[in-house]
Amino acid sequence: MSIEEYHGFHGTDISNAQKIIGKSGPNVSISGFLNGNYRNEPGNFGYGFYTFLGDPQLAFKFAKKFHAAENIQVCSVFCKVDENNVLDLRHEILKKQFLSYAQSNERAIVNHLKKFGKTSNKPEVLTTGIAVELFIHELRKRNYHVNVVMGESYTKERYGINLTVPNGTEMNIRNKDIIKSIERYEKEEL
Repeated sequence: MSIEEYHGFHGTDISNAQKIIGKSGPNVSISGFLNGNYRNEPGNFGYGFYTFLGDPQLAFKFAKKFHAAENIQVCSVFCKVDENNVLDLRHEILKKQFLSYAQSNERAIVNHLKKFGKTSNKPEVLTTGIAVELFIHELRKRNYHVNVVMGESYTKERYGINLTVPNGTEMNIRNKDIIKSIERYEKEEL
């Protein structure tokens, strides 16, 4: 067992940041469509608390899609997690296993996708999130517990163009217990 330390950044509005930094911490909900709840859509890397690994700028830019810049607070999130509980889709072997699983289970993924109906996420984001959740569910049957999902992603920059080349790494935290501290990240540094 090897414990890894990670430093992520989460951007949100100031009032939500105060709750996250406060005693209650972030809301880490991983229950969703596998429990019959089709109201709560998974993100690109499944359900959980999303951060950008090592990059406060991307957290700020992501939050700007939903909030005015002056109302954004970036939180610095420190985690410790057993490396055996990290699903890191940046690693080729894991990525190939995930893609093979998704292709073999395309019908189940599409069936879940249809149950969501009209969604706020792009279809490819929701489809990937569903596939990640089903893959994690399969891993759990084999006594592998995923506390973090990591993968490369593209966050829109200034003018909102979409590129397929990743510009950062997202770290999706699925277990609140691995979070060791959450602090306010000073906006002046952004």
